[in-house]
Amino acid sequence: MGVGLYIHFPFCQQKCRYCDFNSYAGMEHLLPKYLAAIQQELFMYKVHVSVVDTIYIGGGTPSLLSINDVTRLFDSIRRNFFIADRAEVTMEVNPGSCTLEKLKVIRMNGVNRLSIGLQSFNNESLGKMGRIHSVEDFIKTYQNALAAGFTNINVDLIYGLPWQTGEEWQDTLAGVVELNPEHISLYSLTIEHDTPFGRDLKAGKITKIDEELEAEMYENAVKLLKANGYEHYEISNFAKPGRRCRHNQIYWRNEDYVGIGAGATSYMGRVRFTNVKEIPQYIEKVFGNVYATNEKETLKLEKIIGETIMLNLRMLDGFKIDDLRKRFKMDIDELYGPTIRVLSNQGLLKEEEGMVKLTEHGLMIANQVFQRFV
Repeated sequence: MGVGLYIHFPFCQQKCRYCDFNSYAGMEHLLPKYLAAIQQELFMYKVHVSVVDTIYIGGGTPSLLSINDVTRLFDSIRRNFFIADRAEVTMEVNPGSCTLEKLKVIRMNGVNRLSIGLQSFNNESLGKMGRIHSVEDFIKTYQNALAAGFTNINVDLIYGLPWQTGEEWQDTLAGVVELNPEHISLYSLTIEHDTPFGRDLKAGKITKIDEELEAEMYENAVKLLKANGYEHYEISNFAKPGRRCRHNQIYWRNEDYVGIGAGATSYMGRVRFTNVKEIPQYIEKVFGNVYATNEKETLKLEKIIGETIMLNLRMLDGFKIDDLRKRFKMDIDELYGPTIRVLSNQGLLKEEEGMVKLTEHGLMIANQVFQRFV
């Protein structure tokens, strides 16, 4: 069985005001060296990985790569790994950073799934978030993606913005649904301390959105997307039939994946390890022909099982206790049966056709459910 391959490009033209991802603005001068380091790290992992089932290139803004750099990257991937037939290959792009010509080259290099970061269908909101594109830029990028031959496109959205109304959120959903992408991801805004939004919150310049309004936004989105033919298959993700993101399902099933690049995490066997976050240190380590890892944890089996249950519950299909018993050769009921029964009695979990899954109420307070398993 193959693994998932994630490659991280932590470069941005401008850092969004809500973002605490491992990404940096104003460091594009390091991109050529970084790409060379990525190629070297891919070579270093050649001995650990034989077959790659999915590839996901994220960031940051991977679409800042030049046309020639895109080709060099994929040449390196193919040189070091065998890519499975019908592999899912995803690349994130930001509106305004991708010409039609570049999108054609990305498609020509084997990318068959595009993820476009829109976030809002309101230009004023985009400006407040620190996004450098407009709604019009997004529509142009989306049209160019179709013209380049992409038939599997995801659109990312954010709700729960401090100033956002229910009407504005409905307009965003309606605008995206009209375009009919194959996949939509929607995320509730989390205000992290070490971000401009976090500092604005502390200074009283912004306030968190009302929790009831935020919950209503989510519920309305679920109803609208289901009514328009999207399967709600994971807490934050919706897909047309047959278009679920295969790469992300590797994470939610707690299966093996390799992370390449600054700050990227890998999980292989029972070991989880993460690369250094800073771009210069990452380049230095890899050019020194040593692994860029700075954090490593060998997980105990009970912890792996608990995390697997938690991640499986993110998917609305849930999990089968028998499947976990066969996978881990452990008595799952003895370990977590009492917890599952308590949560079921509280109306947070249910069992349907042998599958343990979140109830509608459990879905709304999923993090509280997850804490019981980790």
